[in-house]
Amino acid sequence: MKFGDYLFVFLLLTTPLLGKIIHVPGMQTTIQTGINAAQAGDTVLVAEGTYYENINFRGKAITVASRFLISGDTAHIAGTIINGSRPAQPDSASVVSFVSGEDTTSVLCGFTLTGGGGTLSKMQLANEWFDIRAGGGIFCSRAGPYISYNWIVDNHVSDAKEVDGGGVYFDAQDSLLHIVLINNRISKNTLIGKENAWGAALCLLGNASVNNNLVTYNASNSGHLAGAAISSWSYIYQYRLLLKNNRIRHNVVYAREGVNGGGVNVGLSIHARIAGNDISFNQVSSERNSLGGGICVNYADGNIDIVDNRITYNWAARKNNSLSRGGGIDITYGSNQSRILISGNMIVGNRAMVGSAFHNYLSKVELRDNIIKDNIDLVWEGIPPKMQQHE
Repeated sequence: MKFGDYLFVFLLLTTPLLGKIIHVPGMQTTIQTGINAAQAGDTVLVAEGTYYENINFRGKAITVASRFLISGDTAHIAGTIINGSRPAQPDSASVVSFVSGEDTTSVLCGFTLTGGGGTLSKMQLANEWFDIRAGGGIFCSRAGPYISYNWIVDNHVSDAKEVDGGGVYFDAQDSLLHIVLINNRISKNTLIGKENAWGAALCLLGNASVNNNLVTYNASNSGHLAGAAISSWSYIYQYRLLLKNNRIRHNVVYAREGVNGGGVNVGLSIHARIAGNDISFNQVSSERNSLGGGICVNYADGNIDIVDNRITYNWAARKNNSLSRGGGIDITYGSNQSRILISGNMIVGNRAMVGSAFHNYLSKVELRDNIIKDNIDLVWEGIPPKMQQHE
């Protein structure tokens, strides 16, 4: 644990719970009936066990938590499981949903969330409507909750033209809502998209703070385009992303036409600060364009700071005659208004055909005080042999 982790647990253990405590299953037999009975400021406190539910916060400013909230013992996280694999409606198969304007006074803490299949909705792009399925573990639409100390694992989103957010999907749409994700474990979630797949772990389309999370072994596969374990962008609104002190490792992204980022993908109108993260052993491959094994920044119109990160042993794999570019970092088509700073990073042991450490195409970038060494240009055909795991 870092100091901030100890401080958070200390506050949990020493701050009295406000409002009424609704015990599940002691007072209410299910988590959802506990939520239904709760009023603003109440806590729904859940005993260990496996709950086959797909819960909805229903716009309530409440805390829903395992007994980790009381003890700080992570055994309660492992032992308090919400399994979303038996949804009443197959089109609403996210494990947890926030769809009624919830903000950071709506708190989810201390669960294992698994078995989610995402929520199906319609999206319009230009004049075309198409299906999108998103949010295997957590689905947030026009809502920005506080998500802490959860294990979001083995959620699988597929069977739609576009699939987003295998672990968590957040879409602020036209609101100023802000999601907080802190001290979560987001692992082994998958996306399989007929055309597009964005954010095998996290798809963040709004203001977001993502701190001290473990993001590992998530995977995407798509017939057209895909992007990164953590993907964030905005076509219209000037949203802000803080991605700080996370471990983003061993994620794999494949798409037939093109991949933008293995660990992190940001672009368009997002202003992002990517600081103090470990972004390592991530892989991208495609039959056409594989860009940014560690980080990909494309079509940036906002300011992007990439500072003090460890960006190591990622690769943009070359498959057949595809383009493989930016093993550590790839920057593409930044606007004249965008400022991109890459400073104080350790960029080591990454692989790509072009720009094994870093590649910039038509963007204004300032490189400063980085350690760049032992990166390898790919020269062979096909996906390179599995790299030695420099743990």
